[in-house]
Amino acid sequence: METEINASELNDLRRMNDLLQSKLDKQAIVNKDLIERIVREKSGTLNKETSILIVFTILTLPFCYWVFYSLGFSLGFRIATIAILAVSLLMSIYQQVTLIRKRKLDEGILLYAEKMQKYRRQNHWWIAIMAPVLLLWIGYFVYDNFSRSGDVHQAIALSIAGIVGGIVGAILGAVQFKRQQRMAKEIIEQIELLKKE
Repeated sequence: METEINASELNDLRRMNDLLQSKLDKQAIVNKDLIERIVREKSGTLNKETSILIVFTILTLPFCYWVFYSLGFSLGFRIATIAILAVSLLMSIYQQVTLIRKRKLDEGILLYAEKMQKYRRQNHWWIAIMAPVLLLWIGYFVYDNFSRSGDVHQAIALSIAGIVGGIVGAILGAVQFKRQQRMAKEIIEQIELLKKE
């Protein structure tokens, strides 16, 4: 009799264990799906922001050339400006195509985490290179501005406007850089959570 009770209790415990295991498995699937959805949303936002940056840079190329041509800046300065913008455009396109596209997530979530790490490193490398280049460009802007202008007051006003524009652009770029780095870090952290499960 005692054996039947123990067998009955044991069967009840097994059923409860199976039920609990089933619920835990469903919870793990829900967590995995939730994390993958979050990763897809954040990578979609990164993808969209980079696409907007690419379009903006494409539109800026002829506009900058035309403005600096109209103001009488030298051909060398205009070429330097277009070269900087073109290199920035190519870097954005490269990152878009090879690193942050949402379809890369379909290749495997762990591979995508590696690509996000690479994206973050490239952004740091890019800032380290472009910061001094932009400082040189501002210096060239001021030099060329004074070289071409007969009116010192106009040259000073345009130089101040250019420097203020450069500072505002640097601040906006830094905010965008921090935001993209934070988003990439969050994607990596979500993938790490998924790996632990």
